[in-house]
Amino acid sequence: MTTHRHVPPTQPPILMTAVEAAGLLGISLRAFHKSRLSMPPPVSIGLRLLRWRREDLIAWAASLDTIRSRGEPEQLARGRKARQAGDESVRG
Repeated sequence: MTTHRHVPPTQPPILMTAVEAAGLLGISLRAFHKSRLSMPPPVSIGLRLLRWRREDLIAWAASLDTIRSRGEPEQLARGRKARQAGDESVRG
């Protein structure tokens, strides 16, 4: 008779490597490392082992401003206004 043990479904890790964290955020590893100063700090496990808390990364990503909430960048607004003024002078 064979006994089967219940194997729980795979849970996402609580602590994530840089590769896993970049994947969670949907960015490249290079972009992840470039953004580290604005991210939650990693936890240190030993001397050279860094991990990021999954919940910290999710909360950080949720707190980021959307493009709409920041408004149009000033340089783009000036260019759009200049183009509109140029279009009106052609019509006039």
